[in-house]
Amino acid sequence: SRRASAIGRLCRGDANNDGTRNSGDGIVIRNEFLSSSATLAAGQPDANEDGAVNSGDGIIVRNLFLGGQAACTTGV
Repeated sequence: SRRASAIGRLCRGDANNDGTRNSGDGIVIRNEFLSSSATLAAGQPDANEDGAVNSGDGIIVRNLFLGGQAACTTGV
């Protein structure tokens, strides 16, 4: 099949896929990191895109939120 437009990216750190990065995303990141089940986050919990969901991703999301950059924009 062919597509007329490219597939969009998920917002890095928006783990619950609600369009903004906030404390709720930190909770989802923590839960995915600690969970031994196959439950996955709805959005993109790997904020630094290193292939692993860990405490570093939670720190990045917290810093983005506190720095006033919580809104998800294209490519960020």
